[in-house]
Amino acid sequence: MPSRQGKPDVSRTEQAVQNWSFDEDFQVLATENLVYNPATGNLDRMVQPSGEARFGTNNIDEASSTLTYVGKEDKDGVWVIQKIDTSSGTSITYATQTNNPSYTSYSNAWTNRASLTYSAYKDAF
Repeated sequence: MPSRQGKPDVSRTEQAVQNWSFDEDFQVLATENLVYNPATGNLDRMVQPSGEARFGTNNIDEASSTLTYVGKEDKDGVWVIQKIDTSSGTSITYATQTNNPSYTSYSNAWTNRASLTYSAYKDAF
């Protein structure tokens, strides 16, 4: 295959790559988002944040010298409230809609943060 505008020869045509990228089950072109990483100079996969990384902090309440609540929410309205208790060591527990199913909005959960059920991370998500 001849060189394309000074770029090296490639073994697959653009059409072949497009054909391989087509998802037959969903009838859509399945492409992958890439982002330039200046630290490495490479194009890296853009991934959906998982776990706590997807949440932004909305509120912090230092309820006492040993108790702090941190309210977080993602772009879709999924919420989590961390309870940080330093009364005997440091304990961080989590309240989410999973362990508090009657609280469907962040604002309602934050208002009632002191009475929510808090659990270990693996039990709250």
